[in-house]
Formats: sequence, C-alpha cells, structure tokens
Amino acid sequence: MIPRRSTPVSAGLRLALVSAPIIAINLVPDAELRAQEALRTAVEGDRNYQNRRRQAIESPMRMYAGPVGFSVGAGLGLTYDDNVLLQENDPQEDYIIAPSANVGLFWPITDRTRLNLGIGVSYEIYTEGTRDDRFALAPDSNIAFDFEIGRTLVTLYDTFSFSQDLLEQGEVSNTGDYGGFNNTAGVRAIWAPEPLFAEGGYSWNLFISSEDTFSELDRNSHQVFARFGQIIAEQTRWGAEATGSETLYDAPVRNDFTSISVGPFLEWQATQSLNLSLRGGWTWSMFDDNGTTTPPEDVSVPYVGLTVDHQLTAAFRHNLSAIREVRVGVNTEYVETFTVTYGFNWRLTELIGFGAGAFYEIGEEPGVLATEEYDRVGANFSLPFQFNEHLSAALGYQHTVRDSNTDGRGYTNNRATVTAGYTF
Repeated sequence: MIPRRSTPVSAGLRLALVSAPIIAINLVPDAELRAQEALRTAVEGDRNYQNRRRQAIESPMRMYAGPVGFSVGAGLGLTYDDNVLLQENDPQEDYIIAPSANVGLFWPITDRTRLNLGIGVSYEIYTEGTRDDRFALAPDSNIAFDFEIGRTLVTLYDTFSFSQDLLEQGEVSNTGDYGGFNNTAGVRAIWAPEPLFAEGGYSWNLFISSEDTFSELDRNSHQVFARFGQIIAEQTRWGAEATGSETLYDAPVRNDFTSISVGPFLEWQATQSLNLSLRGGWTWSMFDDNGTTTPPEDVSVPYVGLTVDHQLTAAFRHNLSAIREVRVGVNTEYVETFTVTYGFNWRLTELIGFGAGAFYEIGEEPGVLATEEYDRVGANFSLPFQFNEHLSAALGYQHTVRDSNTDGRGYTNNRATVTAGYTF
C-alpha cells in the first residue's frame, strides 16, 4: 500500500463536469423531485456524478493497492426516540444501538475510464422491543462505471438502499412496518460539443417492501429522460428536459400507471460561491384500470424545484430548497406535496462544527372515500467533532411534528443521537 494521492482528470471528463449541476444537500430525505420518478432518478444521477467528480479531483481514499484506492470505516450510533411508531396517542419510546460499516473503492482504470464503489451497512437494535431489530443499507450505496468515447461521457450505474426509517415519508404514521429495498440500475450519457449539450438515459427501478403489510407497493418502473440545452459558462447551463416512466405493480391491487414530465431548467453559478438550480414544468400521470382499487382520475399538475446553495465564508455554507411534486403514495395511489427546507453547516474550529436546519411540508393524499391533508414541520441540529483524520463523533437532535385532518394520524417525534466513527 502507498499513501493517498491525487488522480489527474482528463480534458474530456472536465468538459462533462463543467455541465454537471451543483446539487445542495437537503435536510429532508429524498427531497429532490420525486414526483416524476424518472426525473428524480435523473437529478439523483446528477448529484451522484458530482460526488464522483469531487472524489476524482480530491481523491479522499486513504489507502491504495496499486492504482486502486479504497477506504474502510466503522461506526456506532446510539439513539433515543420518544415516539418510534409515530403514534398520535400512546407514543412508545426506545433506545436504539446501531453499529455500522462502510467501504469505498476508486479505480482509475485509464485517464478516461473510472470505477467507483461505495456501500454502507448498519444493524439497528431496538433495546425496548418496539420494533424488530433490522439491517439497513445506506441510501448512497452505489457502483458506477464512467467512460469516455470522444466527447461523450457514458455512465453505467446501480444505486441501492434498504431503509425502514418512518420519517422519510410524510404520509407515514401510526405504524412500525413501512420501508423496503430500493434499487435503480441504468445507463446515462452526456454529449457536450460546447456550447451545446445533450443528455439522455434509461433506468430500471425496483421497490420491494420489507413487510407484508405494504406488499401491494412492490413494483418496478422503466424510466427514460432527455435533456438539451446550452452551456453558458462553467457550472452554468440552461435547456429543456423531458422524462417518461411506466410503473408496474407486482400484486393486482394497485393500478399500473404511466407518467410524463416536460419543462425547462436552469443551473446557474451566479458567483464563485453562489449556485442556483431551478426547474419546473408540467407532469401527467395516466392510471390503468387493472387493480382491485378504484383508479383515480388522471393527474395533470405543475411541478417546480428550486435549490440555492451559498458558500458564505470558508467556514459557513447554507442552502435553501422549495419543491412541489407528485409521487407514489403509501396509503393511496399518489400524494401531492410542497416542501421548503433550509440548512447550514458552520465549521467553528478545526475540531468542532455546527449544523442546523428546518423544513415545512404540506401534503395531500387523495383516497376513495376521503382525502387526507397533512402538514409537517421539523428542525434539527448537529455538533460534529473531527478529532483527527481517522476518528470522528457527533451529537444530534431532531424534532418533527405532523398534523392531519384525519383522526389518529398526527404525531410529535423527538430523536437524540450520539455517533462515533473511525476511518482506517
């Protein structure tokens, strides 16, 4: 093994990176445009590529075996949750112990070909027995193979996660069962003969519920997207994008559906420290009549997504996002939401940081007999400590409140967490 080192980035890869958008980190899980599953996949692909870009340039791997860089880490989390099942009445508390491990790999096969792998796993132990103990796969677990053909950058990828965090979905309450395995595999390409560019991709998404209670949600989707536009400057481009998807359920309970979205987008680096991403348009969802539930009326609504990311100082960074979307519902065929989030990270010293954020979400889940309308508001903060290049720790707190027009569907939840991690 040899010490960590930097890896050169080819001219062709730099060209593609110029057109890759800056995606800010949001404080609500999966806060991108989930309305249109294909558009969500495309935006997540942008974010994942941006992360690989940073890795290619900064090379955070700590160990090397020949040209292959890799990192290995382990951690332990301790969480107190005062309402594990998100119940309005008779909340149940628990103490959760979660050992974890992660591994990363970066292999620059040539100056135009790269392989990346990142996997994080954990095991959650509920000491009071409010839920069964369970495994989890980190949401950013993925494998990606990037290669260049002339001016075209092609990516083959597979992203996967296994999560049963009940707070991830705003419409979930009064249950301990929701969650599942989510896997998206596909190919995408960008061709950038400046000042123009064209992008496209295909992906296949699979969702398998972790519990029989929600097995009717098991499904797979075929998704495509295309973008065309103009590169104005580094980190600045605009154009139009369109997506389409077909979603097929395994069980004949819910109705299969087809979704289409079309709209413009702008990704703008206003200054060296200020980035803005704006997209919007119209989405249509057409439902088949092949399930045992009554199919809803076809949906035709606007969507919008705004993200502002600002590096105010070398030590302080904050971001704001506002997203209006339609997506697959947990309790009914679909749910409409509008979510606003704000968060910041502040490096107080070389040892200590401070981060905090808040969000507000409005949701409407149409049902056959009644429509649930809910809103959620939440806030959190964290105190990360970086003792040295190997050892880190953090203190965190999260507060979430949900109100609903349906009896028994509101809740208040508080979580306090202590984590420690070691990177070899």
